Amino acid sequence: MSGVFIDTKHERDLLWPDMTLFWIIAYDVWNFTYIYNCVPEHAFYGLAVLLACTIPAVFIKKGTWVQARAFTLAAWMMYIFTFPGVVTSAASRVDAVDGTGPNMALSALSLVLNGAFFVYHFWRVYAQRKFTLGDEIYSDTAGFKNIALFRTAH
Repeated sequence: MSGVFIDTKHERDLLWPDMTLFWIIAYDVWNFTYIYNCVPEHAFYGLAVLLACTIPAVFIKKGTWVQARAFTLAAWMMYIFTFPGVVTSAASRVDAVDGTGPNMALSALSLVLNGAFFVYHFWRVYAQRKFTLGDEIYSDTAGFKNIALFRTAH
């Protein structure tokens, strides 16, 4: 087995068992930090879009985060390009906290989480001697095995 596959159930979800919860959280914090620092008036819309794909992938069907992220991001982009006035109007504007304190704290958290994941991930790559792009790095974990069961269960 290698990488991403299609679930054999009726929904035919795209599953990626090698994408860990640690990666998802580190990515979500980084992405929210980027939006918060660069487009603060859209920060909480961005948080809603991130949570719309993270919550189901963590609590409903593990392994579906990348598919849900593609759907939610595409829907959000289509919405803001179709109805830009709704998002940019003063009535729908949600301002983030002003000041450098929250920006720096969120940036530091993002840097620490993503740095920790980077070190952990490449430590696993080195420890398991999995140096090619097709190698599954987390195939020995319970989370990976539970998601991979969808492939063989049907």
